[in-house]
This record gives sequence, C-alpha cells and structure tokens, in this order.
Amino acid sequence: MSEHHLYTLEESAELFDVSSTTMLQWEQEGKLAVVETTPDNYKYNISEFFPAEKTSMMTIGYVRVSTQQNDYDLARQIAILKVYFQEQGWNYQILQDIGKKGSFRHPGLIHLLKLICNQQVQRLVLTNKHKLLGLGSDFVLTLCEVFHTQVVILNTIDEEYVPTEITEDLKGVIDLFKSRIGDNPNPERQELLKELKAIAGTLST
Repeated sequence: MSEHHLYTLEESAELFDVSSTTMLQWEQEGKLAVVETTPDNYKYNISEFFPAEKTSMMTIGYVRVSTQQNDYDLARQIAILKVYFQEQGWNYQILQDIGKKGSFRHPGLIHLLKLICNQQVQRLVLTNKHKLLGLGSDFVLTLCEVFHTQVVILNTIDEEYVPTEITEDLKGVIDLFKSRIGDNPNPERQELLKELKAIAGTLST
C-alpha cells in the first residue's frame, strides 16, 4: 500500500470494516485526514493505519488522548515512544487516536485489534496501560496474550494524573450506562446511576 495513496469513503470503510456512517463520524471528530481532490470530491489518507508490509510481524506503538485539546499530551506520548524505539533499534509504526477510553470505536484501536488477531504484531508498546482503553485495557492485553503479542508498558505517566485517568474512565462508564437505561424508571438502576455520579464527583474534587 502506497504511503500517500488516497481512498474513497467506501474503500476506507471496507478497509476498516465499518459503516460509511462511522467513517463520516470519525471525519467530523478529526480522527481521519481528509484530502480534497477536486472542489466536489475528497478522499481519505489512511496510510498511517496500514503499513506497507502487512505480512511481516510489526512493532506497534499506540497512543491516545480524550480530546483534541490534549494534543500536547499526544505529542508527548509519541516522542516518548520514538525515543524508546530508537534506543531498541526496532522498526516501528505508531497508531494514534483521539477519543474517550470507554469506546472501541476509534480507527487506530480497531486497526490495532485486527492486526493482533491476524497475528501480525510481534510487540505492542504503550506509555501507560490506561492509555489503551482505560477500564477495558485488560481485555486488549488478554487478546495480546492469546495471539502471542509481547506487551511493553513504559509507565511514563505522572502519578498526579492517575486520579484524572480514573475519573475519565468512570465518567465514560456513566455516559454509557445513561445511554443504555435512558429514562428507565427502575429505581435500582436510577439509584446506581446516582451513586456512580457521586463517586465521580468525589474523585474530581
């Protein structure tokens, strides 16, 4: 796959194995690079998610931040990984996402999971476990174990940010829970939601 090859909406959706609606949502969220080829036409540059040699075992670095306002942290994570890879003398690819940890619906993460399941990843390197998928990180790490992918966690995150990470995780769980129960009048569910909000509020103070 050419590094600068561009793909239509339909082609990109097929490569990621998602719907066109999801692709458009990722575009609106700034997760994909869009190139205007003509005044009425555009394509996606998704080469960063698909390395040229798909048959060889790869070293993958994965970084993620919650919002575009955290671009400094994203750049910091990438810089840390690059220095580490250069010290090890490894050829590598870095996948990155911008989005909350409670969701799997991020292009970089989806591609990473597909590579792992296809046994194309020799090792996965993270700056910190929670940058992977928050409270769901253990699932991905178990997947790595099943498909014999070595996991290297550098643990470079500052301790002062750990409560913030936990709070973000919990807020993601609350948002998901709220979307699932909606206006359900079940008192037990409403009470659980109230308790979760109280815990999140305590962690934020």
